[in-house]
Amino acid sequence: MAQLPTAAMAQLPSAGLAQRLPSAGLAQRLPSGPLIVGYGTRCDGKSAVGDDLMVAEAANGVNVIVWFASNLVRDATTGKPVVQSGLNTTCVALVARELRRRGLPTAHMISIGGWDAPHPDVSFTGAEWWQAWRAWNEQQVAHLSLGFDGYDGFDWDLEGNDSNSSRWSTFTPEGLKLVGEMSVAAKNASFLVSLVPPQSYFDVATSRFSLSLKLAYSDWHPEFHYRGANSYAYLVAKYGEQTFDFVDVQLYEGYSRACEACVGPPGTLAAPPGPVPSPAGPSPPPGGLVWCRA
Repeated sequence: MAQLPTAAMAQLPSAGLAQRLPSAGLAQRLPSGPLIVGYGTRCDGKSAVGDDLMVAEAANGVNVIVWFASNLVRDATTGKPVVQSGLNTTCVALVARELRRRGLPTAHMISIGGWDAPHPDVSFTGAEWWQAWRAWNEQQVAHLSLGFDGYDGFDWDLEGNDSNSSRWSTFTPEGLKLVGEMSVAAKNASFLVSLVPPQSYFDVATSRFSLSLKLAYSDWHPEFHYRGANSYAYLVAKYGEQTFDFVDVQLYEGYSRACEACVGPPGTLAAPPGPVPSPAGPSPPPGGLVWCRA
């Protein structure tokens, strides 16, 4: 069975509207009006504009590109905090330049985490991680010759793991504190910060809370042990709406409450003709329709 999909899997054609938090600002970095957020899982550098797909999707309306992905780890040799990412930053800079040339206001962010990815190393504080991230962004990501001064901010995509026995199947108080403090530091420096929680990690319909990411609903697919319980909601409650510019809830979480609301009790789904994708499938069916199994 497919597990919880990650934002890493949601490519630009699957972009969606995000909820802008009311007290967040930074109009100089975020486009005005509705936000259409797309996750860029590729930048192949084969085009003079960096990547034709990314440019085309921005032309079609995507105005926040969250490039996938990065992790915050401790270097095994130096013991220092390191931002790991395999993205072609020259390609990203070329895409950004082309969008500016076309007059398309677009924010460029980098995601941190993903499904099966390590959570940030808590050997360092949130403030220390912010300093490391900012130095990396300025020294390794920015391409000033192309008019690109680095990412506008970062998107928290910390999730669980295929294995329920993994250490990454549970958040820790220290880890959430790191996320909150790094976010506050970034916002104070006028960078963007966003959250992309699976629905169970940010569920306004319940007050249930847990650090575990291997929970199950007793009344809806209890065999599916990959849920959280409002761990991301804690971040907003603790560090304030003003710290986060938008929250992009993953309603496509495997067997989510959104799925339940759409299809009803198990066994009642009337799916369109043709093969039904896995409940965590990253690609929508033809025509942009999205459904899920009951």
